[in-house]
Amino acid sequence: FSSPPSLVSTFRPAVKGCCWLCVCVVQCFEAGKKMAAELQAEMAAVFDQAQRPHASLNSALKTLRDLARRSSKRADEFNAAFTRMMDKLLVVFKREDAVEKCITFVVEYIAGKDYTERNAKQNEEFNSFLNFVCEYLTSLSGVKDKAVRFRTCQIISRVLNALDEDAEIEDDLWESINKAMMIRAQDKIPVVRVQAINALSRLQDPEDAECPIIAEYLQRMTSDSSPEVRRAALSQIALNKATLPKVIDRIRDSKDVVRKHAFSVIAEKVDIKAMSIAQRMRLLREGLEDRCAEVHAACVDM
Repeated sequence: FSSPPSLVSTFRPAVKGCCWLCVCVVQCFEAGKKMAAELQAEMAAVFDQAQRPHASLNSALKTLRDLARRSSKRADEFNAAFTRMMDKLLVVFKREDAVEKCITFVVEYIAGKDYTERNAKQNEEFNSFLNFVCEYLTSLSGVKDKAVRFRTCQIISRVLNALDEDAEIEDDLWESINKAMMIRAQDKIPVVRVQAINALSRLQDPEDAECPIIAEYLQRMTSDSSPEVRRAALSQIALNKATLPKVIDRIRDSKDVVRKHAFSVIAEKVDIKAMSIAQRMRLLREGLEDRCAEVHAACVDM
C-alpha cells in the first residue's frame, strides 16, 4: 500500500514492520473500546443514581435519555451497555428496595414515560429500543434461574401495562411474548406465575369465546394452589357473560384474601345492573354470612 508521508512518519517509528493501514485499524479498535468503556461507565452511574433512596426518578430518566441522544450513532453499544446493567437486576430474586427502584426506572425508560411527546425520529428510536429490550427479555424468560424468570416476567408485565396506545411492537414479537408468558403462567414458582398472568392482561381478547389467555386465567383462578396466583387471575381476567359467573364463584374460595378480592373486583368492574337478581342475592347472602370480618366488610362496601 502507498501511504501519505504524514502517516508514514507518524506510525513507522512506533510499529516497525507494520503497514500504516494495520496501525490505523488497531488504533481505531482501541479508540472504539475506550468509547464503549466510557459509555458503560456513564450507564453504570445512571443506574447508581436511580437506586439511591432519595433519588429523583425523573432526573435519572432525563440523564439516561440524554446519554441515548449522545449515543444515537452507536445504538448497538448503548443497547449492550443498558442490558449489561439490567442483567445485574435480573439475578436478584429477593425483593430489595434498591432493586425495585431500578426496576421501576428501567420500566419507565423502556415504556417512554419520560416523553411528553415524540417527533418522528424519536418515535422510531423509541420503538426500535422497545422491541430490542422486549425481545431480549423474552429470550431469557425460560432460563433455569428462577430469579431471572421472575424478573423478566415482572419487567415485561410492567412495560406492557405502561405502554401508550401508539407504541408499536412487531407482530412476531407479540406472538413470542404471548407464547412465553403462557408457558410461564404454569411456572413452578408462584411469583413467576403471578407476573406472567399480569403480563398477559393486554393480550387477552374478551370478544373471543375461545381466547386461550382467558382459558388460562380461568384455570389459574379456580385451580391454582397459590392464593396469590388466584388473586392475580381475578384481577386481570376480562369480565363478560362467560367469565362473570366464574368470578362470582371465587367468593367461595378457601382463602379469605381471595374471597375478599373477589368482592373488590366485582365492585370495581361490574355494574350491579349487569348481574341477575339471583347473582346479586348470592353475593349479599354469602358475603354477609362470611366468617371473615374483612370479607364481610368488602361485601358491605360493594
